[in-house]
Amino acid sequence: MRQPAWSVTFAAAIVTAAAACHAQAGSAMHPRGAGRSGVQRSCVEADPEQPAPLRLVVVDESGAPLSRASVRFADAGGTGAGALVETDEKGEAEVGVRAGLWRIEVSLSGYGQRRELLELHAGEACTVGIELKRAPDEFEF
Repeated sequence: MRQPAWSVTFAAAIVTAAAACHAQAGSAMHPRGAGRSGVQRSCVEADPEQPAPLRLVVVDESGAPLSRASVRFADAGGTGAGALVETDEKGEAEVGVRAGLWRIEVSLSGYGQRRELLELHAGEACTVGIELKRAPDEFEF
C-alpha cells in the first residue's frame, strides 16, 4: 500500500529536526520523537522573539488525515491564553504560541478524544502528529 505524500514529508521532518523538543505526558518527559503511542513530534529552530508556529497533524489509525477535528490549545500556566481551531482537509491546524506548557485537546465525532501536555521552548517551531482512534459503536435503546 502506498503511503500518502504528507506522511513521507512528516516522517522526514521528524528524522531531520534540528532542535531538541520535549513532550510532557503526565509527569514523564519524552525526547523528540519518543512520545506516547499515537503522538509524534518534531521541532526546528525559530525566532525566539516571535510567537512560534505550533502545527498539529491529526490522523486516524491508518494514517489518513482527519479534517474538521476540533483542536483546543490552552496555556497550562494559567494565563488564559488559548485558541480553538479546526483541522483542514489535510488534517492540519496551526497557531502561533509562546514558550511554555500547553494543553492540547483534540476531538472529532466518531473518534475518541485525545489530551496532551506539550512543553515548548523559546526558539522552537514544532509539528505534533496525533492519532485519534475510532470510538466503539454505541447503540441507544
